[in-house]
Amino acid sequence: MTSCGGPKLPQSEHRRWPVSVTTGIGSQKSLIYMDIEAVVGGKRVNVAHVIPEQYTQLPIDVLGSELFRNYRIKCCNQRLYRAKNKALELLGQDHKASFTKLFRRGFFEGCRQFIGVDGCHLKGLYKGVLLSAVSVDANYGIYPLAMCVVDNENTESWTYFIEKLYEQIGCNGGEGLCIMSDRQKGILNVLERVFPHALKKYCCRHIYSNFKQKFPVVCWAKHCFPVQIKCSHVINNMTESFNNWISNFRGMPIVRMLEEIRRKIMILIHKRYEQANTWQDELPPLVRRKVIEARVESRTLSVIFGHDKTFEVMEDISKRCVVDLGTKHCDCGEWDVSGLPCKHAMCCIDAMRYNVNDYIHHLLKKIAFKKTYSHQLYPVPDESIWPLLLHDNLLPPLVIWAAGRPQTKRKMEVGENKAFKRSSSVRCSKCDEWGHNVRSCKVTKRGGKTKKFLKKKFHQDKGESLGSTATVGPVNLSQNSVHGNGFQLGFATFFRDGLHELLKY
Repeated sequence: MTSCGGPKLPQSEHRRWPVSVTTGIGSQKSLIYMDIEAVVGGKRVNVAHVIPEQYTQLPIDVLGSELFRNYRIKCCNQRLYRAKNKALELLGQDHKASFTKLFRRGFFEGCRQFIGVDGCHLKGLYKGVLLSAVSVDANYGIYPLAMCVVDNENTESWTYFIEKLYEQIGCNGGEGLCIMSDRQKGILNVLERVFPHALKKYCCRHIYSNFKQKFPVVCWAKHCFPVQIKCSHVINNMTESFNNWISNFRGMPIVRMLEEIRRKIMILIHKRYEQANTWQDELPPLVRRKVIEARVESRTLSVIFGHDKTFEVMEDISKRCVVDLGTKHCDCGEWDVSGLPCKHAMCCIDAMRYNVNDYIHHLLKKIAFKKTYSHQLYPVPDESIWPLLLHDNLLPPLVIWAAGRPQTKRKMEVGENKAFKRSSSVRCSKCDEWGHNVRSCKVTKRGGKTKKFLKKKFHQDKGESLGSTATVGPVNLSQNSVHGNGFQLGFATFFRDGLHELLKY
């Protein structure tokens, strides 16, 4: 029941007054506002002013149940849809107004010469695509470099993003850089034009998805990677991890989304810098773990000493590698590409009692990790004190709505495994398995044994075995030896019957 907390006014006047909601236990004051006309009439309630912020992400049916449970308000789904959109505007999440606040965004520099670029679709009212560039730190963690919001993923949008990225980190045509992409729409020609001297690599997982097409091996094979980048990534998972890292913000208005991402990056930089200060080891934890794994694998190898820090490592009779600790080179190529000693090099280092830290590249050490996160991202003041820029308002792009229910999750590619989701609330009463009910049970459809049949068979075998004595190998089925253990009797009877069936042949 709702009652107006303000003075009684004529029904024609439209004002808003605080109301008290009676739930049956007592009257409780709340920051709920509604039209005075709706209160006097006693029929309508302005539901948009009743919806809190945490309810705006709920489905309509759940939202209706929550409103009725908390405020005793009932309305149809159509009004709930309108109220939900109105509540988003009142909570400062107006997507259209957010575009008028956007004019210019900058980029900041990264740390390593290996960059992955990718795009992810936004889930807000006006959709769009977030283009991002991500690098890798010394502990193999993602390091966001730049991001840009565009209306669509095409040659024009990638040109704008890559050119802005080149203005910040590019020099001499991108010489010394290695850029990995998923071969998105229009990006290959743009990278070739903007970064002509940079090495272009393709994500190995996306190559597998398009395996029928022809790719030159130099674009994805690990042994073709340049040795100066000290990174052996053959898949573009770092940008996929970044897209998943910001998944909670992709449905927000554009300005709020970028602000939330900026705050999260600020927290990440500070957290990892403080984390590095607590490390007692010269190597990051993940690098140390890889070194330990290589040392374990090297224990089965044999080494033959050569001359001037050169060794011959025998993996088996037909396979051997030459290791040169002076030049930090191994014939397998793993040490040259990754910067970490491979199992062949580790075998030689341990045999000579050398310190393994001296043979690890400096980009994979603690000092490089701290330099990566020593540059802070400065806070941004409140929007109310931002300088007023004289420019035209930026309007949102035109959205073409497809028929049917809007899709929020991307389509899985060929060969990509779908995430396993086990139902914890549905359990079959026939086969006693999770994830389906009796009607969709596949056990009875293919002639399998149900749970009830197996229990009945078990008790029958138990009763027959209690009254007989038999010996199958070392198992004694006498009643005195098992002391009433029905499960052991049934289990031994099962093997006894199976043995008799085998003896027939």
